[in-house]
Amino acid sequence: MPALAVPSNVPLHCLRFGRAGPTLSLTNRIYAKRGDAVDEITWELMQKRYFDPTFGGALIAGQRNVVASSADLTGYAYLVGPPSTSPVVSLLRINPILGLGIQWQADYDPRRHGIVDSGNSMDYRWKKYFVSAGHNEVHTDPALTTPADQMRLKAGFGNPNHRGWNAAGEVIYDYRKAVVQYTTEQVTYNTDCCGISVQFHRFNIGLRNENQFRVAFSVANISTTLGNLKKQDRLF
Repeated sequence: MPALAVPSNVPLHCLRFGRAGPTLSLTNRIYAKRGDAVDEITWELMQKRYFDPTFGGALIAGQRNVVASSADLTGYAYLVGPPSTSPVVSLLRINPILGLGIQWQADYDPRRHGIVDSGNSMDYRWKKYFVSAGHNEVHTDPALTTPADQMRLKAGFGNPNHRGWNAAGEVIYDYRKAVVQYTTEQVTYNTDCCGISVQFHRFNIGLRNENQFRVAFSVANISTTLGNLKKQDRLF
């Protein structure tokens, strides 16, 4: 059994002031030493308080509002009326072993007395192989967004610079609608001088049921890539 270091439960308090109001945050870190490696558990709690709930008259009551002050706190929208506070955001990150990362974010809304948004993910990489799984659940005000319950799974091998064959696939399944909403498969082959990537993407959202093919050709030491497969759309 690996020897564990004495946990360091030293809370760090932070108070940041923005244009709309202060951000209160609490961060707690625990470290454990396994041989020469140091594992970390980080738990953050954050909440914003608003001196001007109408954001200078920019906020429109009864509909979805997204402003910079809310987007830098959580990826889930929560402004549907003039608020005095934001939801309490809990973010837990765990790296128990080398190559494995676990994250869970949950937003607790004091006005609704419950968790309104939750998202967790697990990522693992071993040598050239990787796998990632995640789950997102949203059950907030319908004026903000429709309820959602989705599962994501991605797996593959290789990386953008690995010579030879590289491949990956991703699927997103919607539990509420009992339908696969997204599937993506990508194959890349790299040589010493260049590389070519081919991707097939299919999505089924409401009335949109489409297939898309993307391709990219790149040359070593040249930043320009030819094709319609953009960097942000690649699986690796």
